[in-house]
Amino acid sequence: MGYTTSEIVKLIKASGASALDPALLAESSESNIASAIYDLDANHCRSVLRLLDNSSAAAVMSEMPNDLAADILSQMREIRALDVIEEFDPDDAADIVFELDEGNKSRLFGKLDGEIAESIEHLLTFGPDTAGGIMTPEFAGMTGDMTVDQAIAKIRILNEKLETFYYIYILDANQCLHGVVSMRQLVLANQDQKIDQIMVRDLLGVCQVDMDKEEVARQMGLHNLLALPVVGDRNELLGIVTHDDILDVIQDEATEDLQKLLGAGGDEQLSDSVSYAFKKRAPWLLVNLLTSCFAAAVIYHYQAVISQFTLLAVFLPVVANIAGNTGSQTLAVSIRSVSTEAILNGPERLFSICFKESIKGLISGLPVSIVASLLGIGLAIYANFTFDYSFRLGIALLLSMQLSMALSSFTGVFVPMMLRRLGLDPAQSASIFLTAFTDIAGFFLFLRLGIFLLY
Repeated sequence: MGYTTSEIVKLIKASGASALDPALLAESSESNIASAIYDLDANHCRSVLRLLDNSSAAAVMSEMPNDLAADILSQMREIRALDVIEEFDPDDAADIVFELDEGNKSRLFGKLDGEIAESIEHLLTFGPDTAGGIMTPEFAGMTGDMTVDQAIAKIRILNEKLETFYYIYILDANQCLHGVVSMRQLVLANQDQKIDQIMVRDLLGVCQVDMDKEEVARQMGLHNLLALPVVGDRNELLGIVTHDDILDVIQDEATEDLQKLLGAGGDEQLSDSVSYAFKKRAPWLLVNLLTSCFAAAVIYHYQAVISQFTLLAVFLPVVANIAGNTGSQTLAVSIRSVSTEAILNGPERLFSICFKESIKGLISGLPVSIVASLLGIGLAIYANFTFDYSFRLGIALLLSMQLSMALSSFTGVFVPMMLRRLGLDPAQSASIFLTAFTDIAGFFLFLRLGIFLLY
């Protein structure tokens, strides 16, 4: 049965890697082992991997973040590191080798098997965020003049080498892609039929080698395929992107968007150095400080009013916080749509969506505004203000909160849209700009309405 993740963690904490039974560890899921040793330093990870054979160690390292796997690889004995690299799937090997420092990369590359080194070097020529950077160059390619029986015989031969057998790609003498046959089609066809008689010629989801990996993920989701072919300028088939690689892309992109949304580095991790975190976070904290100063300037401008009507100061953070939360809800819903260009279909469409989100903010915030207004009236009466004064304060609170929530909902769509139009990542610190706007608008609206209704 093997160990569970919690069992591995418990044994390592109690007595170290020596407490693990190599036989049980070999039967454990690679993902369970990877999860269990994720928080260990590279040296302790290596102690656990020593209990596994090269193939199992490579499978576990493939489940880890590439930078951690590269750290472990760089600390292995050279002969062990070379054996493990040779066990990686080519795309995983390229991703991990990419993270090695130049010294280790040169040291290991010089002693790798020539064919494997050439394959990795070829993949490293493509950008890590492109289809070429996430593809595997191993695929089942055949010619259209083969019979079904011949194709099945070739698949049996290739079985030990290839990562997947979802589709058979039909190529000409120049490796150009002409069609595809699914395994289901192949099995159900007559054994003497030619491949070009059963292949699909109208191909879906074909990716150019320099296509962004997010677009590759969208193509796979759009066409519900298990693998996508990656072609070069002459339509020559260079490799395939499999669904497991796309799952990694989706997870990485979601994590990146969430971290950027709050002003952290998109690729930042808890294990990063203090200096790296400082470089990623400090600029956006300074932007946050600058935008906060504008909100402070609004309060400074109305300080005389606040000193005369002190209850206004009590409810300023209430207006700003509720508006900020409303905008954050809209931002959470809109950020992925804007990132994927799902709503960038012209100004009319954009205005319609922004207006619709403003209405949502008004309606969903109405109960909150009414409750806040009643609380404001009650607090003012408790503080011995007249009912007329208390009622006006409540109305000011109601109207300012409604307007602030409508504006913040509008901004929750508008900010990422503008970042996109400027060529920036729509998730990049959108919450900072949203918070700044909602604070400024909330303070201004509440204080202006307070002046209008209380004087």
